[in-house]
Amino acid sequence: MAASPHVLLYNPLPLQQEWSFLSPRNDTQVPQQKNQGTIIGRIYFLRAEPPAFKDELERWSRDIPNSLANLGGSKSTISSRTLVYNSVAFSALLTGLITFLILEFAYYLMRHSQEKESRAVAEKQIAEQKLHATQSRLRQAQIQAEHAAEKSGNAILKQQESEQKAREAAIQYEQALREKEQAEAAAEDISQQLLQQREFTNQALRLAMEKSEQAWYEKRHLRSSPNWQRLKARKPNVKKPKLRNS
Repeated sequence: MAASPHVLLYNPLPLQQEWSFLSPRNDTQVPQQKNQGTIIGRIYFLRAEPPAFKDELERWSRDIPNSLANLGGSKSTISSRTLVYNSVAFSALLTGLITFLILEFAYYLMRHSQEKESRAVAEKQIAEQKLHATQSRLRQAQIQAEHAAEKSGNAILKQQESEQKAREAAIQYEQALREKEQAEAAAEDISQQLLQQREFTNQALRLAMEKSEQAWYEKRHLRSSPNWQRLKARKPNVKKPKLRNS
């Protein structure tokens, strides 16, 4: 057993490395230094040549069905390396599945965000179209209102002109009425003056006729009186001169 690989246990603990191996596959120890202290025991190493990783992987891949079948059974039938490989594979699968789920969830969030953005963009475009349509309708309504206001303004101007013409016609009518009243008053004054003048003329004619009649009566009375006869007899006879024809 002295030739087998072992490690001495010292009291106190060793501070230096006493032996080493040139390579993992070499059993020849390389002496280095010697520790001081009391040897209280030895630890022996049972070394064997480990299989190559390729061979171990092939054997593990062949033993996968058995290892899966014995998952619920005793662990003594499964080697430690198979358990390690199974754990690594299961961890890799679980990690891949979790990564896939995380990525899928991230992609889902991205798709959901993109869909929300696309819906928001579509709603924004629809809102902009509605806004443009509303603005166009408002512009048309404003233009129609301006036309209506212009028409109403023209109508108001025409109405004002008509009212002005009506006022002028009323003023002219009032002036014509006043002129007519003045003419009627003047005609009435003239007719009254004519009536007064006619009455005055009639009175004058009556007075003249009365005076003429009175004079005629007086003349007749004088002619019938004896004095008138004597005056007539005394009156000389005056011959009127005869006019020669030239």
